[in-house]
Amino acid sequence: MEAPIAQDFHRWISEELFDHVPLAICVVDPKFQIVEANDRFEELYGEWRGRFCYDVYKGRNERCVRCGAAKTFRDGKTRQREEEGVDRAGNATHYVVNIVPVVRDDGEIPYVIEMSRDIAELKTLQRQKLEAERLAAVGQTVAGLAHGIKNLIMGLEGGMYVVNSGLQRDNNELVASGWGMLQNNITKISSVVKEYLSFARGTEIKAEIANPVGIAQEVYDLYKDLADQSGISLVADLQKGIADAALSVNWRALRCRAAGAELDQPIDQKAALLEGLL
Repeated sequence: MEAPIAQDFHRWISEELFDHVPLAICVVDPKFQIVEANDRFEELYGEWRGRFCYDVYKGRNERCVRCGAAKTFRDGKTRQREEEGVDRAGNATHYVVNIVPVVRDDGEIPYVIEMSRDIAELKTLQRQKLEAERLAAVGQTVAGLAHGIKNLIMGLEGGMYVVNSGLQRDNNELVASGWGMLQNNITKISSVVKEYLSFARGTEIKAEIANPVGIAQEVYDLYKDLADQSGISLVADLQKGIADAALSVNWRALRCRAAGAELDQPIDQKAALLEGLL
């Protein structure tokens, strides 16, 4: 009973499997002419008889510059490549092709078999993923811009508050201090806008080492008057002599310190007000 089953199985492989696999298969000779192809191949690429592989796959009238079949004919190695071409209707195709040599006992390679799988849907998903990532990056950029602009606006509001306070009290020293804050923040706005324009032009970003004390002082100056308006006492306890360094600001620690709370304690009501400032 086993012999007939084995014979039927081998006959099915040789006569049926070729046309039933979900792959487009063609057989190419050393002149790059297609000598055999399965039904799936003909469905995708149309009439192949008497035509060259580069014509059927890509609509070209000469062999491809990076021809995988030519390399396999030379070295007898199996290859897998990702390719682009056109289908029978002239639409762009993306496919992965496996190139396998047919090797005779004497080492001669009379044919190579090319088995290709359509990956157009995968490419569409990849493009959608890239687009989603791009939109996410745009969203993060916009959020960062908004936060930075908000900080600059708050600096301007703080300067305006000091100027108005000086005018109301007829205190020229306060007016001069507030005007200095306005000038400083206007300079920052100009600098930020120029940096964004430079980034948009593709200028290479140059990182610089900064002084932590200087940055902390800028943060203090930026929020002190706004904190005063909210009834929050913002104190700058800055150590002198700290060397320049690369710095990443821990905003939660800054909020807690400003509120007089420890990192593991809940932020109180005044700290919650400060949360809106930072």
